[in-house]
Amino acid sequence: MSVPLVVMYGQAQQLTTFFSPTVHYCPERTMMDKRTTAVLASLNLTGNPFEDFELFEETLDEETIETHKTWFKDRAEIAQKLFLGIASSSSYKVVLHGDLGAGKSSLLNRILYDARKGGYFATKYRMSSSSAENMEIFEKELLKAFGEEITREALRNKSFRDVLKSIVKSDTKRDLKQLSLIAMLYSSGQVTIKEGKVETTGLSATIGIPILKADVSGEEQEYIEISRVETLSHMVFARLLRDGIGLLKELGYKGVVIAIDEIDKLEEKFETRILTIVKDTFYPSALCHLLLVMRTRDGRKMIHPDIFFYEPVHPLAKRYIYEFLEELYSSKAIDKKKSLQSLMHRTILDKIYENSDGRIRPILKDLSSCIITAAMLGKTHIDDAIYKRTKVTDPLYAYVSALRPTDHEYRILSYLLQNESTYVRDPKLSRYCGLAKSALGSKLGDLSNRHLVISQKEGRKLVFSIDPAIKSIVKSIVT
Repeated sequence: MSVPLVVMYGQAQQLTTFFSPTVHYCPERTMMDKRTTAVLASLNLTGNPFEDFELFEETLDEETIETHKTWFKDRAEIAQKLFLGIASSSSYKVVLHGDLGAGKSSLLNRILYDARKGGYFATKYRMSSSSAENMEIFEKELLKAFGEEITREALRNKSFRDVLKSIVKSDTKRDLKQLSLIAMLYSSGQVTIKEGKVETTGLSATIGIPILKADVSGEEQEYIEISRVETLSHMVFARLLRDGIGLLKELGYKGVVIAIDEIDKLEEKFETRILTIVKDTFYPSALCHLLLVMRTRDGRKMIHPDIFFYEPVHPLAKRYIYEFLEELYSSKAIDKKKSLQSLMHRTILDKIYENSDGRIRPILKDLSSCIITAAMLGKTHIDDAIYKRTKVTDPLYAYVSALRPTDHEYRILSYLLQNESTYVRDPKLSRYCGLAKSALGSKLGDLSNRHLVISQKEGRKLVFSIDPAIKSIVKSIVT
């Protein structure tokens, strides 16, 4: 018998109630936890197996790879190609490009794991809007990311940890390479400097060693502190990076791999500027290997193709997506003998796959919403009605209901109900709506952002249609 969950809060808070551990004892919370456990058990689950997350972050290990080996079945060739590019070059520069949610970041994390296992020092920096506009911010944030990775490497590698301790505690004058490594730790807050003393406060807390204290000369302190000055010059940044990377190579690393992620999440106008910054920073010397992640370049001009290789990352093949979803389901299933299709029919999985164009992140998001909605309603199975319900939010319904027949958005939806699909600058739609062809793209984009229409490429043309999951709702309102 299913047990309905009492709805007391908004959906964001339901997520917290559903899957967060109890921190403090509270009778009401304990009761809710028991009810949540019972609700999930009715779905043959101990938790939500489809939480929206970046797959295989920095904690990637052999066990994780083995558990989710299906995910990499369709990635073996490109992963091998990228690693060979690194292993056979002194400075391999490549751009991974593809649609949002296609799995670029997860592939990147796997490549970084392989690089570390192969004897390289590898770090990842997540691009921010502010760093895309300001080169000084970019360089300071990259140094900070380097310092954080030095700390993680010390946690993983005892030999490297011992080297760091000896550099900090050194009784003799430190050379510029050693000071550059300390400066990177300082830029990330892992060490502090005050009145001629360096202390490993943050570093010690992270890797579990006693706080180390050592004297630094005035000249050394000035060199270390320059990594956090408000106006870091490019020459100083390049010197710190060059010397720090030089020391890492002297310590036995085959090379250094720097990955810059989330370029694809920034505005398109930043893309050329970002790659130009990276080119100007790293091209003059073969300091390291570069892996960049950005949105798909299909049909668009490559940026600095003379410097960067371009590798497209496509969504996984459908059969691998389904195998991977089965793995995730099994990881939280009570009865491991039951398949994902015991929870939801294959036709629903097909709809979710098609509506997401095979991109894993939107697929996980839709499946997670289905789990939450089924649990709220006390259902033991996810059917088409539950899936449709996840697609129709109160604000969405209110928006469509408020449209007037004279509104351009209403006319576009009416046209799509009659003609199934349209495209930007469709002359028939332009006449039907009484709207200039040049303005259609903006209106279709707004409807897409509201999740009323979906789009897919047909050749070089972007074709729009009403989301099948909410088509019946639109049809009941729009004539």
